[in-house]
Amino acid sequence: MGDLIPFERDLEEPRQEAVLASAGAPVPGYQRLLVFVLSVIALAASVHVYRGDQRDRKEIGEFSRRYTITERRPFEAATADVAASADMALWVLGRATLDDALTPVSLSRLSPEERQLWYGAIANLDSQLASAEKLLVWAISRRPGWAFHRVLLGQIHYVKDRRRASRDLVEKAALWRVPLANGLKAGPGIGSAHVFLAGALLENWSQLSANEKTSAERTFALAFTDTQFLSQSLLATMSLLGPEATFALLPPRPGHLSLALDALAKTGDARLYSSLFTLWEKASLSARTTDLATAEARLMAKDTVGLRTACRAWAGNHRLTDFDRPAERRQGGRILELWPPDTSGAWRNDPRGEMVRFFLNGRLADVPPAALARALYPLSNVPDVVRARVLLESGDRYGFDSILRTSETVGSLQWTSFFVRLASLELASGRKEEARQAFARIPAAARRECEVLLLRRDMARGEGPAKAADSIQAELDSAVRTQFEASDFTEAGSLPLCLDPASGSREITVRLSPKSASTGGEVKPVFVSYGFDGGRSGTALVEAETELKIPLEGRQGRRFLEFRRLAGGSFQLISASLAR
Repeated sequence: MGDLIPFERDLEEPRQEAVLASAGAPVPGYQRLLVFVLSVIALAASVHVYRGDQRDRKEIGEFSRRYTITERRPFEAATADVAASADMALWVLGRATLDDALTPVSLSRLSPEERQLWYGAIANLDSQLASAEKLLVWAISRRPGWAFHRVLLGQIHYVKDRRRASRDLVEKAALWRVPLANGLKAGPGIGSAHVFLAGALLENWSQLSANEKTSAERTFALAFTDTQFLSQSLLATMSLLGPEATFALLPPRPGHLSLALDALAKTGDARLYSSLFTLWEKASLSARTTDLATAEARLMAKDTVGLRTACRAWAGNHRLTDFDRPAERRQGGRILELWPPDTSGAWRNDPRGEMVRFFLNGRLADVPPAALARALYPLSNVPDVVRARVLLESGDRYGFDSILRTSETVGSLQWTSFFVRLASLELASGRKEEARQAFARIPAAARRECEVLLLRRDMARGEGPAKAADSIQAELDSAVRTQFEASDFTEAGSLPLCLDPASGSREITVRLSPKSASTGGEVKPVFVSYGFDGGRSGTALVEAETELKIPLEGRQGRRFLEFRRLAGGSFQLISASLAR
């Protein structure tokens, strides 16, 4: 009780004495008799319930044996045997009955004896469904508040009438719709029931009233959270509700909308695909921001496990190549910066390796070098040239010098970008001799590549005879083209570029148009994506000859501008030009 002031203690002590006195006092005889009578009643009730449950289980077991569920589905039969009550056991067997009607079975993998059991089950399936329906009515009377019994009753009744092509499926639709609706009202989280009901409504859409069709939209919205239903039923729902109404029912989640895009791409309708893609893009950008905020919150809470999980989830759910733009690249860089370097991984399989490769491919301006080093630290089998490049960007001369002294691959073509970058940094710092030494280590076979030509031009300026610099500039001018024709694009829709930062080019203008699949064929709109070096910078709906202005965003050296068809017909690239 804690310390009491004297007045409170005087009040408290008599109360304690009264409690102690009452604890040892004898219980009156009538109270003992009352307790005894209640105990006997409870025991009798328990025995009655037990015996009733055993009788019910016996009947349910007979149902399982009669329709060979015990032999064909031993797992479900064993589960029913250990269910808490008879009606719960029936629910398990009822689900097995529904699976018998809806789930295909590969008979070729079964023994002859098992095949005979399944042949018999198929022949008696209508009787099995009718028996299960009657038993479920009983189960609902035993447990009226249990939503799963009602849902299963509606499902089995629908399947029974559907198999028989009965007119009752429409004329007495209340017999399956009411149990389903009541079950969903009592248990709105039963996702499989929403999917079943949505499928039933699609099959009987023409028989629904206007009010029923309106109320069905909520069922479709809930059913679309199931990825299988979304993939299989999106187009059917669109044909009934229309594209705009159907899109409004889709979950605003990138994964679900991506599945919807896959389904929609099969139609070849580029306009609809473009509209849905806009929804996917909005949801994806929102999810990226939200998931990054989750990682930041885990950092603030000093929750290392939660931070690692959040970073891995971000990398797994959001591909850097989907939004190859500065703001989104910086989000990915921040994730690498936050990722705890306390778990190992493999360079080729770990998502951190994929993210590092993305940034090393001409996107280093949008990621802190320390974040790249942090990401590589726990990874195994990282190529020497990659570690050296990251150490170079981090300013760790001792680190990359150590690799240069020990690596067996130094001098091969894969080191070209490293030595070009090293020479450029030395030149920018005024160390001309060190820049020449780095340049000398570039393989001779790479001396005419775009990045090397740019470096040679920068090194020649202010040094040596003017003719040498002019010769290099002329050589560079032949590589740095500004005008391109259709023949310059590859068959895959790629255009190799040599971008000179000194040219002042800020964008590239590309002309393209839809293309008929065959001579004289129909020209269909096409929805395309475009971007550099495997990334996607933007998209465009091309319905006629179109001119796209694509920002270069500071890109330089050898870059590849790539176009890809996402939906619709085909397209042709006409020309391209670099502009300031």
